[in-house]
Amino acid sequence: MQKRGQMSAMHILVYAIVAIVAVLIFYFGYRAVFGVTQAEKQSAIELLKLQQKADISKISLQEKTMRSYAYALPSDYDEFCFVDLTKKNQIPAANLTNLKSKYPIIYNSIQSETNYNAFLIGKDTISYNVGSVKINCPPYYACFNKTGARLVYRLSGMRSYATPSDVCIEGVNLPPSVEGISPDKSIELVIGATQTFKANATDPEGSGLNITWSIDFMEKTVTKFSEKISSGAMTTLANQKFSDVGTYVVRVVAKDDKDQMDLYEFTVNVLAVPTALSLNCNVVLGQCAADQISIFSLSDQTNAHAAIPPFNYDNKVCCKVGTGADPKISTFCNLPGSATVIWLSGSSNAHAASHSVTGYNSQVCMKADKQITCTASPPGSCAGVCVVKLSDYENAHLASCSDNSGNYPISICCGIA
Repeated sequence: MQKRGQMSAMHILVYAIVAIVAVLIFYFGYRAVFGVTQAEKQSAIELLKLQQKADISKISLQEKTMRSYAYALPSDYDEFCFVDLTKKNQIPAANLTNLKSKYPIIYNSIQSETNYNAFLIGKDTISYNVGSVKINCPPYYACFNKTGARLVYRLSGMRSYATPSDVCIEGVNLPPSVEGISPDKSIELVIGATQTFKANATDPEGSGLNITWSIDFMEKTVTKFSEKISSGAMTTLANQKFSDVGTYVVRVVAKDDKDQMDLYEFTVNVLAVPTALSLNCNVVLGQCAADQISIFSLSDQTNAHAAIPPFNYDNKVCCKVGTGADPKISTFCNLPGSATVIWLSGSSNAHAASHSVTGYNSQVCMKADKQITCTASPPGSCAGVCVVKLSDYENAHLASCSDNSGNYPISICCGIA
């Protein structure tokens, strides 16, 4: 019996040793394979850099000679970009914004004093210099997507530098672009309100631009304004008054000297003026009066976040209809005739958006016996009673309507229609 017990213990010891050896073989084998994979990838990247530098150095000495190049790329990378460092300060603002959001490492490199003009984009981004590369048209950088497992592009030699072919095509005029629109979306105004519209327009060739603004209502043009601006300048259609209820189409067109054009259009919905005589709202520190109801609350009187029940801040937005003891208002959003006052990013510690902006999921509503109408109004055009002020149409901080700092230009105004 003792001998059999000794044999069992021996078997267990052997199994344990075998298991430990297997784990060690797997661990060190994995490290060896992984290390080889990493080393191979790094070698491929260094080889790519050397090949690119050699090819650019060679073709740069030639004149008006174009050649195609193909390079193997590691699987972690799928895009490659050139930047002309001699023109980095001329990159249009809109393109810089695009670089900042899509290629932050390229943007940061351009803003610094590095001499990196080549960027391998993928799981991570590798920055390096490939020699003398110039790009002779905006936006002064060019990116190429991987084709299959290869990076393919064409270069032209210009005797002292290389330039990516097919990026700036000589003799082809590129259209202008309209950007920097303000307001940058369709808006709502009350009848009689005025609004100023602004835009920037840029021409890739730098030529002057002919700008035409128009406002159409009921399929007729009610406003038309033209001016000539330099590339990159701002154009303004000032103090336009909207005198009828309905939908207006605002359009701005930029045309260059070759009749290439770009346009941007949006709508202005003009609503009837609500009467504020029967609706009253104010922000109260503490509790609403007995004849009022709290529709939401603020963390402060200015620079505030918002909350809706069951969460509450000390500053209550209190409203009522009429002069009786009953507020005659409910805050239900699922009843017929409920009016959306604002949207919130959450139930507490929330940013706000105007009633016409979608994307948030917490709704602030008012419902009365008569239809309540709410608008997001620019300064000086609030028709109805001001309920709260916003710093912007969306992703906004809030303030009470008594705030006159100018930091909250959007008034949420409601009234009985």
